[in-house]
Amino acid sequence: MDGLGAFLEDHMPLFVVLKEGAELDEDLEGRIKKGIGETASPRHVPDEVISVPEVPYTLNGKKLEMPVAKILSGTPPEEAASKDSLGNPDALDAFVELAERFEAKSYLRRLLFPRGCQRALILREPLRGVGTTAPL
Repeated sequence: MDGLGAFLEDHMPLFVVLKEGAELDEDLEGRIKKGIGETASPRHVPDEVISVPEVPYTLNGKKLEMPVAKILSGTPPEEAASKDSLGNPDALDAFVELAERFEAKSYLRRLLFPRGCQRALILREPLRGVGTTAPL
């Protein structure tokens, strides 16, 4: 399995290339996250695992971590990386498509949690004097 991580402003996905015939289901995603948490640290566990057809590499065989993060943050692909320097330039296409999804998610997070509050604890029943939500 090949993979590439990208840390965005408030989200850390892990992109994986699965073996032929493999499927990324909840069980596999859980095993990947558990393995990362045990071999690295809980801080390195991704928010989500996303299957992609291939990871983009330079002609020298280096993974394009920063250009992928830039594309996912909204930078046009031609500004993020030169296709002439890539061994597999078509690999960027999947990340360009994912950029729209990440932009929509980021917009919703900003809408729901203004002023930098990125997480909230949602309670099923109100606590006396606290209300139904409280920031962490």
